[in-house]
Amino acid sequence: MPAGSYARPRSADYENYLTTLLLPDGQRQSMLAVRAFNAEVARIPDVARTTPLALARMKFWSDTLDAVFKACPREHALGNTPASN
Repeated sequence: MPAGSYARPRSADYENYLTTLLLPDGQRQSMLAVRAFNAEVARIPDVARTTPLALARMKFWSDTLDAVFKACPREHALGNTPASN
C-alpha cells in the first residue's frame, strides 16, 4: 500500500491506528487497508453534498470491493492492497 494511504486511518482514528502498528507486518498492511476503507466510507456523509453524490460514492466503493474479491482490483490505493494481490 502506498505510504499516502496511511494518512486517512492515522488522522481519522488515531488510537486504532496506533494499535494496528503492533500487528505483524503482513497483518498490519491488511488492517491499515481496512481502516482506510472504513475512514473513506465514514466520511461520505460529510463530503457528499447531495444524496445522489453520496450514493455514487457508495456505489464506487461497492464496485471496488467486488473487484478486489474477484482478483481484479481497480487503480486506487485502497483497491491495491496485499489482500487483493
